[in-house]
Amino acid sequence: MPAVPSLTDEERTALIETAALYKEIPYEWGGQSFWYESSPSVDCSGYVINVYKEVLEENGKQLPFEDETVYGIWSRYSEPTDSPLMGDLVFFTDGEGDEPVHIGIFVCKEGSALWFWDASSLPDTMRVMLRCYDESNAKILGFGRMMVLSKA
Repeated sequence: MPAVPSLTDEERTALIETAALYKEIPYEWGGQSFWYESSPSVDCSGYVINVYKEVLEENGKQLPFEDETVYGIWSRYSEPTDSPLMGDLVFFTDGEGDEPVHIGIFVCKEGSALWFWDASSLPDTMRVMLRCYDESNAKILGFGRMMVLSKA
């Protein structure tokens, strides 16, 4: 299957709209339920994968994998970018290493504030939510553009 060079603006908008459908869904390690299923739960990578799957399948595209870890998406299935666009990936470290331990979906940058959707595993949140970090936050490892395939 040939690689698709980039997502359309409409697909990027659909990624953010679909990401919002998961708002408040509980975080669960290994969870990969869709928002419309009974008693859904997701972890951070499962959430990102599901959002992408929903949007891509509607547009004749697909991910080059079925299930993957944050590290796998970062190292094998995304291209680094210094200029993230809506719908791109945000990778986070635990502040101590240089490998990602968390992933979210980039929404926008307002001044130095980076907005993103994620399935947070922090004890006081444990759900999908729209969050914001300052761009100087040491936990932000970088941004990536998901690799996508055409079904044609």
